[in-house]
Amino acid sequence: MRLWPAIMRSLLRRLFSADQRIRLRTRLRGFKDFIRRVRFAQELQDYPGWPVVLELRQNILPSEYQQQKLHNLRQAARVLDGLMINPGEVFSFWHLVGPADAAHGFLSSRTILAGRIAQAEGGGLCQLSGILYEAALRTGCEVAERHNHSVDIYQEKERFTPLGLDAAVVYPLKDLRFRNTTAAPLAISLQITEHNLRLTVRSLEKLDLAEITISRTDEQSGKARLAEVLIRQGRRVHAVRNVYRLPGG
Repeated sequence: MRLWPAIMRSLLRRLFSADQRIRLRTRLRGFKDFIRRVRFAQELQDYPGWPVVLELRQNILPSEYQQQKLHNLRQAARVLDGLMINPGEVFSFWHLVGPADAAHGFLSSRTILAGRIAQAEGGGLCQLSGILYEAALRTGCEVAERHNHSVDIYQEKERFTPLGLDAAVVYPLKDLRFRNTTAAPLAISLQITEHNLRLTVRSLEKLDLAEITISRTDEQSGKARLAEVLIRQGRRVHAVRNVYRLPGG
């Protein structure tokens, strides 16, 4: 039974082109969402007077691709800034952002493809999905889909997202999805400057924010790294285990 998914993937690669496979998977995902009656968050508005319950900041580090990355971050933020996620609604990165390609205004920038550093349209968006994932964990939302990166390419001084709190997004195969399981609407705002990314969550209700601790160990073989994220929210405690291949491993 475990071989069946691999057989199906091999068969699809033989029968359909890459573009055809993407369209097929997009329609299949949409059909599943329709059958499950998923309610997606999509309302954008201003929230004057709503108190801030969470604020997260990350550095945007200098690089030869910084301007392309900033462009892509701002392009995606246009449809995410001001988003209200009502109780029971699901945030979906790709449902809101859509295809991150040149036809939709995105530039080529650095990214990770098949475990290797490469350039691709929409590169750099994983920093945005990563900070959104951390916000979901801290506010107690239920994470429905999230993928860590396959390889850890960064030295500590180069890291902008804490290891274990990253969220790889690849349209339409890998999405970031989380459901607002709190009792009140959550309002998301984003601010992007030349060197910083700031995410703010506002709510009319006081939230019991989770505490996050991360432990990291490397395999003796030097081929893999484990980052275990421990999330404590009141009496609730759960862990997320992330495994990364190391460069050359």
